[in-house]
Amino acid sequence: MVDLCEALESPRSRAGQEAAFAYLRRTGHARYGSDPAFPDRIVRIDPDGARTVGKFVNRRFVADDEN
Repeated sequence: MVDLCEALESPRSRAGQEAAFAYLRRTGHARYGSDPAFPDRIVRIDPDGARTVGKFVNRRFVADDEN
């Protein structure tokens, strides 16, 4: 059994982050985040690494070039 403190530290570790990214790549889903270069926008990162800047409109991601 894993101690609670250990479990909470795992996502912050390099190994924990790499495991999370590997899982996301396997599932084939995009992930979303922020980028200091685009402080008022969301960045979608596809499983292949492609990055698209945009925003959510009515709960749907819309790329900036679609606006």
